[in-house]
Amino acid sequence: MIFDWRYSLFQNAPILLAAGLFFIEIRYSISIIAFNYLDLAGVFLGLWLLYYLTVQKRFYGNHSAYKPTNRQLTGLGLIITITGIMICAALFFEIPAKNDWTAWLAVVLSVILKDCCTLTKLTTIQHKPF
Repeated sequence: MIFDWRYSLFQNAPILLAAGLFFIEIRYSISIIAFNYLDLAGVFLGLWLLYYLTVQKRFYGNHSAYKPTNRQLTGLGLIITITGIMICAALFFEIPAKNDWTAWLAVVLSVILKDCCTLTKLTTIQHKPF
């Protein structure tokens, strides 16, 4: 089993940054950004778009194996995704609002582990008959 942590780290860098800021804010009870959640989502989407246009797009041009369209989810990745969705749904509906960091941790871990369990698609060479 190949565990491609480099692909997962590169693909999920904005999620890891946002999760780190979220956990720092919860741990130390400081508000890093004084916005409501809709403004925060807009800032996050803007930063992700900037990251994609400046870093990922150029990288994908040079390394086609890392393009998401050239990746295939393995069986273990599918199991992790389904289990992560079930755990996240249970945690979001069962945990009080002030302790919802565990649900967000489950979301981040399931996304990262899902991307770790992907493989590059095998390219097949089609031979033309003589």
